[in-house]
Amino acid sequence: MIKKNKVKFKDGSVKTQIRVVEGIRSGNKIIHRHIKGFGYLEDNEDQNAFLKMVKEFDENYQHSKKIQIELDTQESWLNDEDDKVYNFGYKFIEAIYNKLNLKSFFDNTKFQGKYNLNEVFKFLVIHRLLNPDSKRATYQRKDNLFGVHTNFELHDIYRSLSYYDKHSDELQKHLNERIKELIGRNSEKSFYDTTNYHFEIDFEDEDCYVQLDEKIVDKKEIKDRRIIEKQIDGVIKQFEPISGFKKRGVSKKHQVTPIVQLSLMIDDNGLPVCMRLFPGNTSDGKTLQPTIENVKKNFKLKRLLIIADKGINTSSNIDYIINQGDGFLFSQVLRGKKGYRYHEKLFDESLYTVINDDNKYQTFIEEYDGLDSFNNKVTRKRKVLLYYSGEDARRTKKKREEKIDKAKNLIRLGLATTSHGTDKYINSIASIKNTGEIADNIQLRLDQEKIEKESKFDGYSCIVTSELDYDYKKMIETYRGLWKIEESFRISQSDLYVRPIYLTTEGHIRGHFITCFTSLLIIRMFQLKLNYELSVERIIRALNFCGCIKITRGILKLVKSESLIDFETRKSTNNIEYITMKKSNESETIKDIRFIFDKFNIPEYGKFLRSDKFETQLSRITYIK
Repeated sequence: MIKKNKVKFKDGSVKTQIRVVEGIRSGNKIIHRHIKGFGYLEDNEDQNAFLKMVKEFDENYQHSKKIQIELDTQESWLNDEDDKVYNFGYKFIEAIYNKLNLKSFFDNTKFQGKYNLNEVFKFLVIHRLLNPDSKRATYQRKDNLFGVHTNFELHDIYRSLSYYDKHSDELQKHLNERIKELIGRNSEKSFYDTTNYHFEIDFEDEDCYVQLDEKIVDKKEIKDRRIIEKQIDGVIKQFEPISGFKKRGVSKKHQVTPIVQLSLMIDDNGLPVCMRLFPGNTSDGKTLQPTIENVKKNFKLKRLLIIADKGINTSSNIDYIINQGDGFLFSQVLRGKKGYRYHEKLFDESLYTVINDDNKYQTFIEEYDGLDSFNNKVTRKRKVLLYYSGEDARRTKKKREEKIDKAKNLIRLGLATTSHGTDKYINSIASIKNTGEIADNIQLRLDQEKIEKESKFDGYSCIVTSELDYDYKKMIETYRGLWKIEESFRISQSDLYVRPIYLTTEGHIRGHFITCFTSLLIIRMFQLKLNYELSVERIIRALNFCGCIKITRGILKLVKSESLIDFETRKSTNNIEYITMKKSNESETIKDIRFIFDKFNIPEYGKFLRSDKFETQLSRITYIK
């Protein structure tokens, strides 16, 4: 219907506003929904022609309100935009994103570009969770989210990455403050570990030297920074080596292409605290000190207890932690020279407290030499836990036996190998039939001595800590919390597909990682909201399950994307859960999305909805811990 309203302006003039509206019953009332505005009647020279045009539009709209389906139409389904499926599950991610106040962070930073930095950042974070892919492929999905209308181009994404890199520390600081306000941080325990990510390139970055503006005179600093001096035009100038970023190093996944090293710190809730990137040839042990320095400086944390694995356990790191007033709890190598000092106690059965047939332990205080902040030698104390697990012993033995079987096959075939862990059990013995300088034969034999030495340590582990008041249970419980950071690495690598990296410039790479770090934080907050009852894989599948299509003007139909069947879970007579081969009446994905709706206190939506009403309902999705 056509609606005419008189509008009075500040100068006293009055005009007639012309609109086409639709009457919709709401309870016992009729409300008018705006369809289209045509401006003011008095602004048209030919008012009769104008009203005739408005009337014609109104009649066409009233005639087209009913859905008409022509079964024999020749129009291709590929040309029908109304059948396009839009995702609305992203609204749950957006609710957490909004709680982190990232819009205010980007609004309060200086930027003069024509595109919106927050819009780009949110877009990258959401798609890193829902559809992780390259930046180009991600941009191609820019119109797939319901109600999202972006105003940036592909090149704007790459430009934004450099900006995110420049403000990475401030952004991590902002996120930490929001987590403290929303959830709280338990800074008593900080779990730390490193991993690396590979590039799809053949050659690593080259190193270079950069001239220093100010002369360094401290000899220790010159040595630590590997500064060199050269005389140029009669003047002594200093140069500091700058390592390339994409470097070959010890890859966790045995990649031979260049890699980048990432350090990650998480809290006791499993939520990321901070991350830092290093060149690929940086050893694990050398990543800790810069990371702690960054955390203490930006996050204003007091005392930290760093929990980490063997790779971080170095004398230099322990001295640094203690001199900072912090504490450590590290696993300790038992084999070789580093663990030799524990061997006498390790195999002395009289020192152990037996828990059961499969577990035993012993603890003691030991003194060790270290260096204080002034590089002076000091003697300190730490607590040592030696413990044995029969389950770990059987698992280690089984893994070694698999490698021994492979080694036996190689010996039988007369071959050598460089495969991981197999060749170390093979001895090469050169034999000479006649006097000469070159061996006539190379005999391959199984190294029984090495196998026996290794088997002695099966099931034994060691933990050292600065916390002298920790007992056996607390040391074990604290150290086992490292699984949370290992799971975070698995999520980033498997669910978020952070690797392989296709970007080339260092700024773009660092910007890419801060978006991935934020995505990891959000999905872990999501899991915390669900009490970690759903894996990341199932959450993402459930959110991608939520779709809708436009079937006529302003009307949507909610549709279901791919879902997985669910099997019934039963308990046996001895109370052990097992999965039957019988399918459940409801799919696993539908159960998951209903669980998510319930945790967010959102009612299930109807099958058909008006677009404006649906947008209002989606806006009510909020994140409350």
